Amino acid sequence: MNALLLLLLPSLAAAGPPPSPASAPASPGAPASPGAPASPGAPASPGAPASAAGSSPAPLTPEEKKRSEQDRDALARALERLLIEQGGLLLKPGSIEIAPGAAYAYTASDDTLVLEGATVGTRMRQHLVQGTLTLRLGIVHRLQLEVSSSFRAATQSTILAGSVSLPASSSGLGDTQATLTYQLRQARQGPDVLVAALYRAPTGSSPFDTGARDVSLGSGAHGLGGSLSLVTVMDPLVLLATGSVLYGFPADTPNGRVKVGMEYGATLGVLLAVSPATSLSFMTDARYHSALRRDGTSVLATDQMAVSLNLGLAIVLNSRLFLDITPSFGLTPDAPAFSLSIAVPFKVR
Repeated sequence: MNALLLLLLPSLAAAGPPPSPASAPASPGAPASPGAPASPGAPASPGAPASAAGSSPAPLTPEEKKRSEQDRDALARALERLLIEQGGLLLKPGSIEIAPGAAYAYTASDDTLVLEGATVGTRMRQHLVQGTLTLRLGIVHRLQLEVSSSFRAATQSTILAGSVSLPASSSGLGDTQATLTYQLRQARQGPDVLVAALYRAPTGSSPFDTGARDVSLGSGAHGLGGSLSLVTVMDPLVLLATGSVLYGFPADTPNGRVKVGMEYGATLGVLLAVSPATSLSFMTDARYHSALRRDGTSVLATDQMAVSLNLGLAIVLNSRLFLDITPSFGLTPDAPAFSLSIAVPFKVR
């Protein structure tokens, strides 16, 4: 079990079940009646010596120790689920995990355009449904590989001037992403430090060559980036902070050569085990995408700032099967107004 998680659970390691009446200390006073347990203020009956005032609790029996360790391990597993999903914890060497999932996102925006001197209102609504498949592999100590891909279906409606409707829809593969994560530091004091390298393949349809009635399902360009994560314990919470950067390579399109630009990300949040089978997370995610450049010229109004609040729930169904549920709420116009993702990771070995 990860040493960082064990630090979060010292109370379970030391605590046992409450003492039984037979082991409860008796107070000095009148003798107890024969055959009855000593009442408050009465000394223990002969043959049952009372423990001295201020003495340490009775030692745990082997069964109590085993139960305490099982509870502690269960709490750690509940936290592990969210940390693995957030990139703050790695699988053990040789472990394989497959995580099928599904997600829904709703995006809404209202804007105005100036066409031939007239101001025209626009209203856009988009619904995106996707199925995802993620594979995680613990390669060696402190090194993990993660590969994920998705199949997407999107519908979009754009209304101009309150009367002209422009519907669009598409379905197909989304982008494929591979992440290699290494744990630089693992310590009982101070934060754990993890670094990751990321590659994104543009397997989804490009936004630069889709038709008027199509919705882009991918980024349209290869991407290469990295991230740095810090994980630390402030009992009973686990704090996670991540910074990332992603470079989008230039892409040739029917309208010229486009430079996708840089994407910068930051995530900050807390995780908490609320029961041996359940843990919660509260994360704020912010991503800034720089403006596109076409043939060396910056394209106006193409930079984006998306900030969202993510609430995570992880449930340990059994030792190999888990359930992760994450609703998300957009805090800026560039972020989806609402999204919900559900994953069911299971350990192959």
